[in-house]
Amino acid sequence: MDFFRILTFFILKLLWSPIAKNDATNKLTENDIILTQLFINILSIYNMKFNFDLSLHFSTIIIHLFGQIILFWFLLVFIKFWFL
Repeated sequence: MDFFRILTFFILKLLWSPIAKNDATNKLTENDIILTQLFINILSIYNMKFNFDLSLHFSTIIIHLFGQIILFWFLLVFIKFWFL
């Protein structure tokens, strides 16, 4: 479980960093940092509720992991560009 949480965190950092940077200064703004922390908190709560069944095939677990990352990433893009 910890392996998947760490893997999810690093993939999220890679996906979120291009859209979280301010275009003018190329630095994170305070709102971007707050949104990133909120996103990681939501994802960690979701991961705590979803217990990986290790008897599942490994590829099924990876597919589900990438599915949830993409879902939350699009949710954050929507929040960032339409409400901020």
